[in-house]
Amino acid sequence: MDKISSISGERRRGTVKRSIFALPAAIAIAALFASCSTSKVTFFFKDASYQKQPRKVLVLAVVRKPVVRRVVEDEFVRRFRDRGIEALRGYTVFPGDELATKEALERELMAGGFDALLLMRLMDPRSDLPGAPGAATGQQGSPAGPGSGGWPAYYSACYTAVYSPNYTLEDKYALAETSLYDVATEKLIWTAVSETWLGGQNAQIMIWDYIDVMMGSLQKYKLVPEGK
Repeated sequence: MDKISSISGERRRGTVKRSIFALPAAIAIAALFASCSTSKVTFFFKDASYQKQPRKVLVLAVVRKPVVRRVVEDEFVRRFRDRGIEALRGYTVFPGDELATKEALERELMAGGFDALLLMRLMDPRSDLPGAPGAATGQQGSPAGPGSGGWPAYYSACYTAVYSPNYTLEDKYALAETSLYDVATEKLIWTAVSETWLGGQNAQIMIWDYIDVMMGSLQKYKLVPEGK
């Protein structure tokens, strides 16, 4: 009995030791997930004259890395479909690693019967300013730059930036901007900006967190219904 009690005691002590050593790891994991949930909207704009919800959305992440593009588009499409809105991934409409040209995008929007276009891009926080604050009642700002001229000008500017030699935003902390456009008028419906980082081993978690914030903003302004 003494021998058995001794063995049992050693096992209990071993379990306690493993629990003690496992505690820092558990805390580290919890801290990691907490740190990934820091995205918040730092700028937004909503066209007050747009009073409906899109029926069919084409989602395009205007980034260079195909793997980042796929994760972003997959998650946005999933969130739209959860809300009963038809949505398609840009990488399935335009196969291959290269982004679609503006002309190809125009043709597909018309041929595919899309009524809205969702574009996501990255901006350098040191040089890109999302917009001018306090431009309208109930809105944090109004769009500035190519986005205010309709989606063709905006997409062309984003496309040019992505394929410039200096483009490295997918490997650093950046501003992530998501914009929703009306296809019929080409006008900006809504845009929101959040600080984020899409690089490193936890990029997918950061992307999910960012998209959660973006969909929350779309829902807040009644551009999409509540998700399932």
